[in-house]
Amino acid sequence: MIKKWLLPVLALALAGWSVWNVFGAPREAPPRKASPALPRSAGGDVISGAGIVEPFTASSGTATVPVGTPVAGVVAEVAVKEPGQVVKTGDLLFRLDDRAKKAELAVKEAALTMAKTQYEQLKQTPRPETLPPLEAKVKADETTLAAATDAYQRAARAGLGGGVSAGDLAQLRETMEHAKAILEQDKATLDLAKKGPWKPDLDVKEAAVKQAEAAVEQVKADLEQLRVVAPISGTVLQVNVRVGQSVGVAPGTALVMMGDLHEWHVRVSIDENEISRFEEGTEAYALTRGLPQHRLKLRFVRTEPYVVPKKSLTGDNAERVDTRVMEAIYAIEGDAPPVHLGQQLDVFIATGAKAN
Repeated sequence: MIKKWLLPVLALALAGWSVWNVFGAPREAPPRKASPALPRSAGGDVISGAGIVEPFTASSGTATVPVGTPVAGVVAEVAVKEPGQVVKTGDLLFRLDDRAKKAELAVKEAALTMAKTQYEQLKQTPRPETLPPLEAKVKADETTLAAATDAYQRAARAGLGGGVSAGDLAQLRETMEHAKAILEQDKATLDLAKKGPWKPDLDVKEAAVKQAEAAVEQVKADLEQLRVVAPISGTVLQVNVRVGQSVGVAPGTALVMMGDLHEWHVRVSIDENEISRFEEGTEAYALTRGLPQHRLKLRFVRTEPYVVPKKSLTGDNAERVDTRVMEAIYAIEGDAPPVHLGQQLDVFIATGAKAN
């Protein structure tokens, strides 16, 4: 039978061993796995930095072109089927449903036709066949006036003693005056017809034609916006749109990504502490991650004049992120370099005539 004092002794011994094992026992540190080296300035003749592979960059600095849609709608056709397809400026990328706009265009074109017809109709007034009836009416009015005038004058010469009453004489005078008024009215109508359309009326009809033409052009412009075409000649890098998909106009949405791959560029971030040592046009090369023995020869293109916050990060623990960088653009010499767009390279730039 175990003695009563033995259990407390064993408990104290186990507690002491646990404390020693946690705090006092020697330990071997586990081997650390080496991380990829971050390009740092080697001093002397070389500046190093991280570079991103991108398509040919225009003077504006645009490498990849994200193509969106200016209007919302449902995709009715996708002309580019897969990445890698080469297109030219103006080639169709995709088209939104345009049935409603085509129907609206038909209505606007009909209104334009009506406005033009009314304008031409007014310009051609008076019609040649409308003048003879007006002239004949004036001649008839002149004959009527002559007869009424003769009857009144004969009655006036006969006087009251000739059997003409004062009432009859007054009635004959009114008939003569009425015939004269009708003749003057018809003459004015004939003169107005011969003068043609009134200029303000022509201006109104012409303005109506221009308004209808503008309405037609507006609908045509809306139809053009439903056809999204290639803004540049280049290669399709991504296709993120499908037939039947409802798309919007959210900024930054790239339904199709394009780039010009006739020349591959590398955008190198040079730390602001190294800018004073940087020289344009010196020798430069790049190393690919995982294949450091393969060098890519670079040719200087230009530098971006504006120093920007650092965006391209390598993931190294010692890397500073609270710094600004100058971006230099280099072209990869040779055809079809063994890299991919967006790939990160280690770039080394000589500060003098030779590279270290």
